[in-house]
Amino acid sequence: MKHCVHPEINIYYYEYAKDCSYWTFKNVFAPYWRFYWNATPGGEIFYKGRSIVLNPDSIVLISPNTCFSTKAHTSFEQFHVHFIADCPFDHVYQNIYTFPITEDMKDKMIKMKKHMPDKQKNMHFKMMLFSLIYDGLLKIPKDAFITNLHQYDSRIVKILELLDKNTSWVFTNNELAEKIDMSCNGFIRLFSSETGTSPLQYSRRKRIEKACLLLHFSKQSIDDIALRTGFQDRYYFSRVFKQVTNNSPAQFRKAGNQ
Repeated sequence: MKHCVHPEINIYYYEYAKDCSYWTFKNVFAPYWRFYWNATPGGEIFYKGRSIVLNPDSIVLISPNTCFSTKAHTSFEQFHVHFIADCPFDHVYQNIYTFPITEDMKDKMIKMKKHMPDKQKNMHFKMMLFSLIYDGLLKIPKDAFITNLHQYDSRIVKILELLDKNTSWVFTNNELAEKIDMSCNGFIRLFSSETGTSPLQYSRRKRIEKACLLLHFSKQSIDDIALRTGFQDRYYFSRVFKQVTNNSPAQFRKAGNQ
């Protein structure tokens, strides 16, 4: 969809948690990457019938919009990061990827644990954090990437970029069609053929993804988030949000930064 020079990383949250006895959640879903390393055993992830046991010898990367569940069998220590990665890592199949941890990565996390109390002022800490994420992303296999995205019709690419950037506005099909000089019916057919979904469904999903970020990483009220993502009121927003995520906005916010 766009020329990839180097993938930019936006980190939304990171923590070294010393007591994860609470880490039991069902149907976790969010539009950002998750990086996990358990310094001690005791955590487990469930995804499509698979059981993934977290331990000090491996790291776990979970791609955006992957729905999974977790369980804490006992208290354990965990380092985790929530982040968004730019092209090409914004087009990876939904999945959970596990890799053996390298000595270099383990050394970085041990050092970051030591500097966690003054992390906001420690530039060395931030550089190690970004380096750690890049180390993990480099392990994503080539077949995990949705390679046919660059083959989209250039007119559809223009609309996708518009919808991705304007998550506070609801465009009609006529408005979108006019932007690329097509008839409304022709535009809808082309968009659906290229993406496998309708323009309105795509726009709704992008607005819900934006709402997910605001619910987890801002203190805005649910009413404000509904308006900011183009929904008429909180009740309609809550109904659509639950259809997409299987959770109400309040439930999703409560799950928070696990």
